[in-house]
Amino acid sequence: MKFSYQLISASGNPTAIVYGQFLPSQKNKITSAIFARNKLVEQVGFIYQKSGQVYFDMMGGEFCVNGCRSAAFSLLKFKPGITSFKASGTAKTITAQISTDFQSSIKLPCSPVPKNFSYQPFFSITLFGSKIFVIPKLGNQILATRILNSLSCEKYPGIGIMFFRACQSEILLNPYFYVPQTKTFINETACGSGSLAVALYLKYFKNISQSIYSIRQPSGLLINIKFGPTTIEGPTRFLGNYNVTINL
Repeated sequence: MKFSYQLISASGNPTAIVYGQFLPSQKNKITSAIFARNKLVEQVGFIYQKSGQVYFDMMGGEFCVNGCRSAAFSLLKFKPGITSFKASGTAKTITAQISTDFQSSIKLPCSPVPKNFSYQPFFSITLFGSKIFVIPKLGNQILATRILNSLSCEKYPGIGIMFFRACQSEILLNPYFYVPQTKTFINETACGSGSLAVALYLKYFKNISQSIYSIRQPSGLLINIKFGPTTIEGPTRFLGNYNVTINL
């Protein structure tokens, strides 16, 4: 069976968007096939309708900021506008907007609060079920893997290990994200959830208050974090249509 998908970049993070509702085992096969055939892809999400409601499910059932931004861009057919949908990882509705300069933004349905934070062994936040660790240094794959192996991961839909460094007037992010369902551990070109976690670390743990936290991604592009309400914003771009053939 042949499936088509769109590849969309949210601040440089390429997300494959597949339309259709599938069983978990089918989603795993589709995700594996896309990863095997397209080395640009860093994550896969599925859009479908049920009882008149639009849903967006990530490959491992996790909540994904950049995935939601990419889904909104797709739903709006790459044009400016506002849309809303249900997303995996939360029971609440996500509202997203695409501006005339193709900046995509989502408003979180609820603001993260300090009670969701932990400080051992690293600063971390539980964000819609996923656990995001923030480490103030620019680590590498070896260190990220060592940290991941020291953690109990299977109870979370996603685990983020976010290395960062404040360099002069910039905040530089080096994000790693592990999804247990797909057993993928990727050094991402951009991470919305990780950028939010770094902003929360600076705001609540370091008491560094800013109107906007601009986080430079490995792609060279920015993700901007604003609080009150919590909004995540950055550039979005359509990368192309692709096909993959799978035996479901």
